[in-house]
Amino acid sequence: MLLQLVPLVGYLLGTALHTLIATLVIVRRHKRPSENIFLFLVIAVGLWHCGNFVSIVLEGLSHGKWVLLIQLSRSIAALGLAAFPALLVHTHVAFLRETEAALSLRLQRILLAIMYSPLLWFVRPLYQMFLNQDLSPLLLLGQYMLPYVCWFVTALVISVAIDMRLARIQDDEAFRHFYRVIGYIFSFIALLTTFSYILGGREFPQLRGYLEVISIVASILPSTVLAYFIYRYNFLELVIRRSFFVITLSFVIFGTYFLGIRQLAKILQDYFDVAPGLFEWIGILALVATFPIYKKWLQKRVNQVFFREFGYYHELFSELEQTINRTFGLQPLVDYIQKTVSKILFLDAVNLTVFEVAEDRLKFLATTFPQIPMIEAISRKIENEGSKVLRIDDVKEEEVAAEIKGLGATIVIPIRHKDMLMGIFSFKARPPRRPILTQEMGMLQTLAAQTAMSVASALLMEDKLKLEREVARKERMSSIGQMAATLAHEIKNPLSSIKSITQSLQEQVSDPSLRQDLEIIVHEVDRLNYSVNQLLRFARQSSQDMTDVSLVVIMEHVIKTLQNESRSQNIQIHHEYRGNIPNVFASTFGLQDIFMNLLLNAIQAMPSGGEIDIEYSVNSNVVRVIISDNGPGIRPDLISRIFDPFFTTKQKGTGLGLAVVKQKLSEFGADIEVTNRKPRGACFTISFPASKGAISVMNSAATATVK
Repeated sequence: MLLQLVPLVGYLLGTALHTLIATLVIVRRHKRPSENIFLFLVIAVGLWHCGNFVSIVLEGLSHGKWVLLIQLSRSIAALGLAAFPALLVHTHVAFLRETEAALSLRLQRILLAIMYSPLLWFVRPLYQMFLNQDLSPLLLLGQYMLPYVCWFVTALVISVAIDMRLARIQDDEAFRHFYRVIGYIFSFIALLTTFSYILGGREFPQLRGYLEVISIVASILPSTVLAYFIYRYNFLELVIRRSFFVITLSFVIFGTYFLGIRQLAKILQDYFDVAPGLFEWIGILALVATFPIYKKWLQKRVNQVFFREFGYYHELFSELEQTINRTFGLQPLVDYIQKTVSKILFLDAVNLTVFEVAEDRLKFLATTFPQIPMIEAISRKIENEGSKVLRIDDVKEEEVAAEIKGLGATIVIPIRHKDMLMGIFSFKARPPRRPILTQEMGMLQTLAAQTAMSVASALLMEDKLKLEREVARKERMSSIGQMAATLAHEIKNPLSSIKSITQSLQEQVSDPSLRQDLEIIVHEVDRLNYSVNQLLRFARQSSQDMTDVSLVVIMEHVIKTLQNESRSQNIQIHHEYRGNIPNVFASTFGLQDIFMNLLLNAIQAMPSGGEIDIEYSVNSNVVRVIISDNGPGIRPDLISRIFDPFFTTKQKGTGLGLAVVKQKLSEFGADIEVTNRKPRGACFTISFPASKGAISVMNSAATATVK
């Protein structure tokens, strides 16, 4: 009974399975040539199963009534069987053609010609099958049986060789596994066919029925594996999760009823004289009562088999979101996100850049690129068009496409927070046969939104820490300033007395050696007075009026003041500026102190001579003064400390010069940055906010020049 039922069920499943796969391929847009050939192969195998299923059903209903349909269905089955070997090899050759390991064009043509030529032999047998209803698709082969089996096995062997070759060259582990499994199945079918039809296995009555059952099951194995990989790895990018579950649930319910409840009711009727209808009603009620448990169990099993990756993705994304919220600091945050996204989605060239847009300029806050990337055109396009995803193939602007390519990426996802662009994700799309799925893209966009909130939180935290540090620094500076002012006043008066007495003694003493010693005392008192004045300047709050002042004029005055000192140490000062340099809102004496301290530091750093370069740059509403030298530079571990009060690397320094510079620049709303030049030297960059009145003068001058 079971051996009679298996062909019917097997051919039914084969028909349904190949109809499903053919439908999926047909509705797929932008099919490649290999997929079109694969479609014909699926149709051929589907015809074989469908023809056999229909003929078995019609024979069971009424053998004499459906003669024409039975003959037609058998002919259809034979047609599918005849076309299978050639289409199988053609499909494999087509898939191999799309790789770097493709066969030569001449070899492809020869191989396909050899595989398709036997089809001409089947015209007459197919006609005979249509006329004779007693011939089955296999019996009709008759004298062609052995040649067909050899042709069939040869096609399988060639396909196995190509499958193994495809498995070796695939980058994706899922594809490697798929081709290996398909190759093993075709190898099994080839061995089974050889044993059954060439070695005479079908001649043994005990084995004949089992071999037929195994052959039918084996015929649907490749397509079953293919369907499994389509659904699990979504090779064809299908949105099918819910529909697939409903279909699976329906099959399980009907299978439980027909193969379980009804068969058990029949057994109880035959052996225990139990009414089958009553038992079926009890079974159906039990099925309905346990349906929620049944559904939950089946949903879990379907997810484990077909959608394991999506569950894995959700778990990891949930963990990622929790970790993001616990990570402090922008750079550690973007580094963690980059590594995790690459690991979860198996993407290449994943990078994350966080920035803020200020006055039409990007201020980069953190990035996973080794260098600051060029993304101005990308950010403008996202801002102007509100793009959710940028794909390099869809971008029409050459500048934007060039920047995406420069990132080593093909897809860019913006990071937004409250409609404000804060950064971008960039990554490279996977190969066409394993595209980034809609679900995965949705996960990335969700992650981008979560990242935006985390970045905003991190920025708020950094601003809070900055504010707390600034308050603490000001309190510390205020305490130091008060102490310095007290000390300065306590020291200044005795120094004045010492200097007056010493100068008086100089007038009274005639001994040259004593006069020289007294001169040294006066010089040292002057040096101490200079240090005391620095203490007072550091401690004293700025009380000078601030107005629009010219950086160039003040810089020239300071250079002229230091001219003798720079010449005595063989130092050349290059002062370059072009066009109109905007004024800044500051105090004249404060700027003189700032430039004097910076230039004196540079001169003192080069006792054997050197060069000092002074340049300006104007960008939007910011004026920058760049002072650089070719001295020894500053040790990297000391750069963060050079503006601290009383920190110095000089034997005779007070450590207040750069502290005064930093303090006065803060009063002017300016900032200073220190870097080391290559191959040697230090560079101080001061950024001033340009005076509003000065900007209009600068713009009018620029306009006049253009005219």
